[in-house]
Amino acid sequence: MSKITKTQVRELNEKHGYFEFGDAQGDVSLDFANDAIEKYLAMREAAPDMYEALMDARSALRYIRESHGELYGVGFDRVESRSTAALAKADGKEAGK
Repeated sequence: MSKITKTQVRELNEKHGYFEFGDAQGDVSLDFANDAIEKYLAMREAAPDMYEALMDARSALRYIRESHGELYGVGFDRVESRSTAALAKADGKEAGK
């Protein structure tokens, strides 16, 4: 997992002006940045599995609608439309195109 160094944090702080003072804020910035990187990398690693799970969920909803139309309600519509939009976004496309 990639981590950034104190020097990189100081450079970011100087460039963006987030902190005016020395090491205490630098340590907080370093911890914050490394936590953000860790969470980003974890989400990135999980993304393919989440994508597949969302595709499966959308397929299940479509099956329910086709098989048991009377059970299909507003809640399912919303989940299906949001999942379709999210999958299209992940594929770099606009939903419905």
